[in-house]
Amino acid sequence: MNNLTRKERSSAFTLLEILVVLAIIILATALVAPSIGRMPGRLTVEQALSSIRTAMSESALVARAGGTPMRLTLNMEDNSFSLAAFTPEKGFAADTVPHPQKKDAPHPEKQAPGLVTSSSLFKLSKEIKWDDEIDATMNDAPEFLFFPDGEATGPVLQFMVARQHFKLSVDRLTGACAIRDGDW
Repeated sequence: MNNLTRKERSSAFTLLEILVVLAIIILATALVAPSIGRMPGRLTVEQALSSIRTAMSESALVARAGGTPMRLTLNMEDNSFSLAAFTPEKGFAADTVPHPQKKDAPHPEKQAPGLVTSSSLFKLSKEIKWDDEIDATMNDAPEFLFFPDGEATGPVLQFMVARQHFKLSVDRLTGACAIRDGDW
């Protein structure tokens, strides 16, 4: 009988062991819970920044592929970018991106699906709040110009997403979008 009791005792957990395991679980939960709570906010910020980067990189791509400067205009009222072709002699062409005029060039309607056209509208996240002073310093809506050689120009814009401040600019040599953390 005495051996049976020792065997039973060795296969059971003591109260101290159970309390130690519970303390470890509680400590791990306390360390992980705050980062899980911030995850939706972080995802909101990343989605908003991604939508801006997409609009700018596709605009630069259309300028290079079409051989025509492109204008990307910010509409702060509906949080969107609109894309239009730009030729200095004729102004802005709002409907189509000029295509190479070769005999074997495909008709614009027969282009591969998924290509961006100048009538593209890039909807941005509704979480983006643009700096109110943009309107005061500019006569027209803010715009970025992308050129076929890869160069670009445009203003530095400030915006906020989920209480985080950012500055948007475009690299003048490469046309790359730059979004940096910043204070207003």
